[in-house]
Amino acid sequence: MSKEKFIKFKSELKEKVKKIPFVKKMKESSFGKGILGKIKKNPADFVNFLMVFAGVLIIVIVLAGNTKYNEKGKVSTKGESTRGEATKGEESTKKKKEKENETIDISKIDVSDTELKDDAKKEEEEEEFLNDYTSIYSENVSTMSSTEFTEFQIMHGIDVSSHQGDIDWAQVKDAGINFAYIRVGYRGYENGKLCKDSMADKNIREAKANGILVGAYFFSQAITETEAMEEASLTLNYISGYQMDLPVVIDWETGKGYRTLGKSGEDLAGIISVFCDTVSANGYTPMVYMNCTDFTSRIGGTGITSRYASWLAWYFKEYNGNNYAANVFKYGDLMPKTEFNYYIWQYSSKGSIPGISTRVDMDILISRDFLYEPSLTITRSEIIANKNSAVNLMEGVAATDSKGIDATGNVVFSIYDPYDNPVSLEYAIQTPMSYRVNYSYNDPSGYAYSIDALLYVRDYPEFYINGNLWNTDTIQELQYVYDENNSVNGNYNNIVNLLRNSVTAVYYEKVAGVTDPVTITNMQFSGIENIISNGDIRTKDIDITCAADDGLGFTGYKVVRLHIIRNEVVTVETETQPVETESMTETESIN
Repeated sequence: MSKEKFIKFKSELKEKVKKIPFVKKMKESSFGKGILGKIKKNPADFVNFLMVFAGVLIIVIVLAGNTKYNEKGKVSTKGESTRGEATKGEESTKKKKEKENETIDISKIDVSDTELKDDAKKEEEEEEFLNDYTSIYSENVSTMSSTEFTEFQIMHGIDVSSHQGDIDWAQVKDAGINFAYIRVGYRGYENGKLCKDSMADKNIREAKANGILVGAYFFSQAITETEAMEEASLTLNYISGYQMDLPVVIDWETGKGYRTLGKSGEDLAGIISVFCDTVSANGYTPMVYMNCTDFTSRIGGTGITSRYASWLAWYFKEYNGNNYAANVFKYGDLMPKTEFNYYIWQYSSKGSIPGISTRVDMDILISRDFLYEPSLTITRSEIIANKNSAVNLMEGVAATDSKGIDATGNVVFSIYDPYDNPVSLEYAIQTPMSYRVNYSYNDPSGYAYSIDALLYVRDYPEFYINGNLWNTDTIQELQYVYDENNSVNGNYNNIVNLLRNSVTAVYYEKVAGVTDPVTITNMQFSGIENIISNGDIRTKDIDITCAADDGLGFTGYKVVRLHIIRNEVVTVETETQPVETESMTETESIN
């Protein structure tokens, strides 16, 4: 600084200092006048004065910054917050939490009613870009063997959109596909128009109906955090009626002609974070889809990959040839080795899967940890079966492995009699009694699960004759003596009552000893129609079949031989001859 400028600066500073109220009051006070007088006599003291003054000024500023006034005008420092300040802090925290859960009202978002025509064309261009830009032979990059994981930890999947058309998901499941990511919506790559995928609902419903794990992704072209919030809000709305099995994905892509081209670093990280945090705040696990270059270079650092699950798009030429059917990853093949752990690897865009008429993206999911807690459940703790009847012990049994895949087919059961001896199902179903059925499932993760149920094999109804157990097929006999003092119908009723009182039956809802016997009150008798013949009941023997129906699928039969005895008077008719008598002689003689 030149001398002239310094003199000018000094003069201006002096005038400014004079105008400071504190200095003005100081100058007018006796204390201030005394200080100034000393300074004039000894200018060297001026430096000391300035140093002291600067220190006092700093203390005043600090105290002023730490002093607040409450509603009543009383002073309170930051260390002594008033109730009003605490409440204000709580409100701030509350608003922050509410903002984290905030979504945009989708009725206020402009969404196209029809799919964008240019979207399909651009997706083809993007696919070619990825093929050229990210497709590479595995020998030219850092790799690791898939055998670093167990075969059980690797799942085969696909990701689809309306471009795949109408999909036969039953065929897809039979082809060995365990999971599918389904596009629920997207933003146009050029004009930023938002649109729902026209096949999203159908794909989600039918994939889940065929036992395929489902995840949802949104094709993002967000260039601002507000647009990312729009995309997250739409995604949450589109999946709200479904149970998602896998994380919810933001599929952020860029390339030549894309509106997202040029986004990178903190700006891009902010966009990704808004989508993911919104999804997370609403109860879903977020995941980020990007190609290897965007993950490692465009977004920069590990901030995103350390916070959210990653889906890596990196095509190995081994799987991206024109022999589409051969473009399938096999356990033991090489995988990309990256500085971050990826959850899904999209290894090809040229897959051929039965049930899909177009080429399809191929993925594998690596479950480094349990996706789900393995489970074994039964809906029947008690199973009741009739002797010699078919029984399905696997009805109501379900198991899920740690990937969330149905593992019911791997459940085994064993049957034990009351003495804990193992028996076969064939033996059990032929031998009425109670059994213990043990179901077990061993998850490939190493965990074993077991659960028991009771099997009751029921027998036919028990018959009794005159109160005695009738457990053979031998015909039992009953006798009825006809009552001559009663009518034919009266005797008939007596015979029926004799049968009902003499032949009884009970059944068990489960087995004897477990439930009490239940008396069968609707015993049916066939053959009693032969008791009355030609309007009368005569001495005879009749076989009566007794039928006892327990209403649970069993009807037992026994035969009673009924002896009817009637003491009848036998009259013999003889031919009479004329006999001559005295009277007749007399008569004749009189004549």
